[in-house]
Amino acid sequence: MRKQITIMALTFAICAMVGSLALAKDKSHTLKFSEDLMVNGTLVKKGEYRAKFNSETSELTIKEADDNDVVVTVKAKEMPTDKKAEYTKFETSQGTDGVTMLKSITFHGDRTSIVLDDMSTTRAAGEEFIELFQLD
Repeated sequence: MRKQITIMALTFAICAMVGSLALAKDKSHTLKFSEDLMVNGTLVKKGEYRAKFNSETSELTIKEADDNDVVVTVKAKEMPTDKKAEYTKFETSQGTDGVTMLKSITFHGDRTSIVLDDMSTTRAAGEEFIELFQLD
């Protein structure tokens, strides 16, 4: 009887570990944009959103925080950073037409930055980055 309980407990522990690894494929955080942004050709109005990155599909999805409606999905890639992020932050740049464009997001506690593959966010030479911060 004791052996069966031990085996069941080990089985449960292994299932819990495997399950948590499966969940680790998606990273999700709440962001608050203080200004309107352009993401993959879609205008994202200022406000609170939920950003979710799926490492299997290499897609970043931005949803409205209150009703979970998808606003935009864009291809992205993870790039390593020097150190663990102390807070969630995102980086934007001004396009040639004056529109603010989302370039990357770094989630709190991660050692990677999610860089958008959006071709419309290619910046002009000499253009400066604007870095905005959001605590999660």
